Amino acid sequence: MHTFGMKKRETLAVLLRNKILSLPAQTRLPSVRALMRQYDLSISTVNSALRQLENEGLINARQGSGIYINARKNTRHIAFCRTTFPSLNAQIKELGVMEACTRRGWTMATYQFHPEHTDLMFDSEIRADGVVVMPEIANFGYAIFKTLLTSAMPLAVLGCDTQLLKIDSATGDDTAGLSLILKKLISLNHSRIAFLSTEPHCYEVDQKILAFKNLTSLLDLHDCPVIDCLTQSGQASGQTAYQTLHALLKQHAKHLPFTAIITCSSPGCYSAIRALHEQGWSTPADCSVICMQDDPLADYYIPSVASLKWNYLQFGEECVALIEKRLATKESEAARCVKIVPELNVRESLAEAPTKSTISNLKFRKSRNKSVRNNHSAESS
Repeated sequence: MHTFGMKKRETLAVLLRNKILSLPAQTRLPSVRALMRQYDLSISTVNSALRQLENEGLINARQGSGIYINARKNTRHIAFCRTTFPSLNAQIKELGVMEACTRRGWTMATYQFHPEHTDLMFDSEIRADGVVVMPEIANFGYAIFKTLLTSAMPLAVLGCDTQLLKIDSATGDDTAGLSLILKKLISLNHSRIAFLSTEPHCYEVDQKILAFKNLTSLLDLHDCPVIDCLTQSGQASGQTAYQTLHALLKQHAKHLPFTAIITCSSPGCYSAIRALHEQGWSTPADCSVICMQDDPLADYYIPSVASLKWNYLQFGEECVALIEKRLATKESEAARCVKIVPELNVRESLAEAPTKSTISNLKFRKSRNKSVRNNHSAESS
């Protein structure tokens, strides 16, 4: 038994779930002791996996009789595929899919894949009525995605427009989000706005960059560079964002080439603020920073970080609704993409563009910040 990146109880739950979905109701499963011997697991691990399946409504344990498969009246089972790479964003979207399934009386299981081992598969195939896939699985050549494309199970991608691949999807309307951000920055007298591309290159990231270029052109903003961090799949976007921006700011020590930065990811946003600070630039006095990704912790940073506000639970609902429609429709229909429009969360990292009077104080602030850093280094040594 081997499922890379998952705990033993989760692996056993996956294997038993697949077996259950292929057997008729009221079938008796092996006893706890038999499962322990078969999979070489402890009693606590086996019981934990069985409790999970019982909570999903798939089995029931009858005292003195055994463990039996429940009848599945109008019940559907959804598989949710994501990477093992830590992501609060993915966890929130996973919760959205789970809640959408629960509202329908359906069950859901999560399958995780390691970002550096894209060819690893489960020992047993995924058995489900439908599959929801995170964009990382779709974008970076995971073997499981190629397998799912050839299966008969309805498939929906959560967080990426995949209509070109003829796959249903639900994603954020990045063009609408960028439009909100740019119009807000213009109202604050910003005209030199940079786009910090912190995510690995793929179709959706390239579309964000294209939308930024098109919108700045339409809004008559001409000095708006795209800063590409060249992040690779599996790399921490915060680290690449910091390194890229830190190197750029060193080349522009006397003059910031922009008064506002838009970042793709939350880690990239916090890294940008750090890089600005280390080069003597203040957020938002010298440079406003705003993120396209929503972070529940954004209120607790100093400064609190402005961002787009996405209803991530709605993403899951729309994906499950797409699968539900596919299951109910026998005829083949064109792929659909549901786009969710965000709101704007204005926080402390967003302010008026610096004026000539504030710029005149720059030399003093940079000198003071440098002195503070030198004193801190001396005390540390």
